[in-house]
Amino acid sequence: MPKTLTQFGVEVRKKRVERQETLGDMAVALKVSPSFLSGIEVGRKRAPADLVERIIEHLELDMIEAQRLRRLAEETGSEIRISLAGKGNDAREVAAMFARRFSEGDIDELKDALTEIEQKRGRAGGTGF
Repeated sequence: MPKTLTQFGVEVRKKRVERQETLGDMAVALKVSPSFLSGIEVGRKRAPADLVERIIEHLELDMIEAQRLRRLAEETGSEIRISLAGKGNDAREVAAMFARRFSEGDIDELKDALTEIEQKRGRAGGTGF
């Protein structure tokens, strides 16, 4: 799985490096595994809210920096990425169309369309919405 850097992860790593702290040392201080902390830094894992607060405390961030890091953590969880690897141009176009309609707020319309597709495929129970 390709690594997708997040602004939150980049910022945590930047602050850690500025403190000349190793990943292992910071992981011990935060009471998490080095692999979990690495996953957060490179975007494979999402930091739970309590860990975000422990990171802020550990890094001794001021109020403005702490608020920025909280916002970055929140933004990290508000995105969904779709891999289009191995898919054709049609898949890219459909994904882009869906994303545009989603951004425009057509959630009910999209949900209805997906439910109809699922019903046509004969799947009982719809899409799980």
